Amino acid sequence: MNTYGFTGYSAAGSVVGLLYLVGGGGGTQVAGSLAWAEVYDPLADKWSVVPSPVERRERLMTGCATLDKKFFAVAATGGVVFDPASASWNAISAALHKSWRGRAAVVKGILFSPDYSGKIIGYDLAKDDWQELEGVQLRLPKLTSLCAVSDKLYVLGERPLRGRASELAVVAVEVE
Repeated sequence: MNTYGFTGYSAAGSVVGLLYLVGGGGGTQVAGSLAWAEVYDPLADKWSVVPSPVERRERLMTGCATLDKKFFAVAATGGVVFDPASASWNAISAALHKSWRGRAAVVKGILFSPDYSGKIIGYDLAKDDWQELEGVQLRLPKLTSLCAVSDKLYVLGERPLRGRASELAVVAVEVE
């Protein structure tokens, strides 16, 4: 078990076979805790604290993704990127934070996320830029989640039926 305590406001993701958990904290835990970031090694079945600078810490993480062998996590007021190869933390770029709302999936090195209007946009780390995913007519009024499977982006949402009924709708998008 980790030493910090998982909450719904943590962000978790894997990089090179290790599981990273950042943010959150419940009860008396605060962002100043030593264990604000931890790593789990499934082969050793062991949690370890990942040192992190206090000024980079956010408590309420809203999303995360792995890009370019780095762990990215976003919060309402900013976000962090952790590079395990150099054990370094940095703030995410202003361009990334501007449009990333938390729900995301990575396909072919592009981070996809819904924008404020519900359109799907893709972030290219090398260009530090967002582009709308064109040619996709989703017709899903309530975007629920995004998921990557192989080279496809799956958009899961709620489609209204008659009255108060609804059904889960899944759209697979081929990413080029």
